[in-house]
Amino acid sequence: MTALIYKEDRISMDGRSLAYIQAVTGHVFREGSGFMLGLTGTDSAGNMKIRVLWMHPTISVQFIYRAGETIQLNEETFGVYYNAARAGHVDFGNLDTSPPYTLNIENRNDGE
Repeated sequence: MTALIYKEDRISMDGRSLAYIQAVTGHVFREGSGFMLGLTGTDSAGNMKIRVLWMHPTISVQFIYRAGETIQLNEETFGVYYNAARAGHVDFGNLDTSPPYTLNIENRNDGE
């Protein structure tokens, strides 16, 4: 299962969204900065949920992918999300992947 681990919470999501979050988080963390990450989705009952996380280098975060998964990211879309994160808040929603470049992910096995 593809997921973001934030502190001790597991947040399941599609691999492409997770790859954008990982790429943006890595760039912002290298600068020693943090940002608010807004996530919108539905719970198991189909109810809309909005969750906002404070992403900062001092807070434990992990990115879990399925083995062998290759993620396609759009450089322009990444730039939009990165600039929003640098301004302090980014919301992730539907992502456009054309024309893509490939982000090779080091696959992790989380025991599932």
